[in-house]
Amino acid sequence: MKKMILAFSLLGSLFSAQYSWTAFSYPPASTNGRYDDVFFLNENVGWAARGGNGAVFKTTNGGASWTQQTVSATANQYYRNIEFLNENVGFLGTLNNNFYKTVDGGNSWQRVNNISPYPQAICGLDCVGTSTVYGCGAWFYPAYIIKSTDSGNTWQYMDMSAYTNALVEIHFVTETTGYAAGNDDNGAVILKTTDGGNSWTKIYNSNIENEYVWKMQFLDNNKIFCSIESELPNTGKLLKSLNGGFSWETKDFPDHYVQAVGFTSATHGWMGGPTILGFMRLWMVETRGRIQA
Repeated sequence: MKKMILAFSLLGSLFSAQYSWTAFSYPPASTNGRYDDVFFLNENVGWAARGGNGAVFKTTNGGASWTQQTVSATANQYYRNIEFLNENVGFLGTLNNNFYKTVDGGNSWQRVNNISPYPQAICGLDCVGTSTVYGCGAWFYPAYIIKSTDSGNTWQYMDMSAYTNALVEIHFVTETTGYAAGNDDNGAVILKTTDGGNSWTKIYNSNIENEYVWKMQFLDNNKIFCSIESELPNTGKLLKSLNGGFSWETKDFPDHYVQAVGFTSATHGWMGGPTILGFMRLWMVETRGRIQA
């Protein structure tokens, strides 16, 4: 699967004096919430999930135009993330005690009801292989992971409180090897599993109270980039590893409230967050990848 970002027009105005940017169409703007996630299955087919007054949009022409999809009659839901296994089967996480599945490309969505205990919120989703889906939550407590190996027909709930306090992000490189990130008593944390989530090992801790590893991006199995959100007076950070998480380095970011991260090489990428106009440019590059807030 290929994942791409939306290019925000604000970037052009911020840096037009120095660089040339290509403008892309994007779903309708909203004063009721930001777009928390954009997922592209290939170069043409993609979905965008808007938080706040939740809405889902689909494109079949690479973002040239978007069509809104109906998910639920329940108003004011916060849609947090969206992921698809294929053109038909996909999943939508919310912060409102609701988790949705589609089997027709988003034309209709049904609430997933067969998870026990039911997750309060799904902050991270990842589809891997042909039928495996992982989700995690929440940025608030407690920490848990949900897993399905049959395209979302049945689910397993994993209590993660023995490992961490809160989980925001999850990413698997195979059906059994993956990473989960968030916050514990010692700050920002990253966990790794090699057995499909049955056991986890802590591979990073910031040791700064109230920090979160908010999002992770993998260029390959070795190059890992993460955003660390902090609280004043501490600054946010870029966290990266070029050896699969055996060692880490951090670089300070000009804002404490950083969430999105997306890189195209070991040295080129973007980071940003809700308090920054658009995505702040760290290094200039044309990017194809995924940035999720």
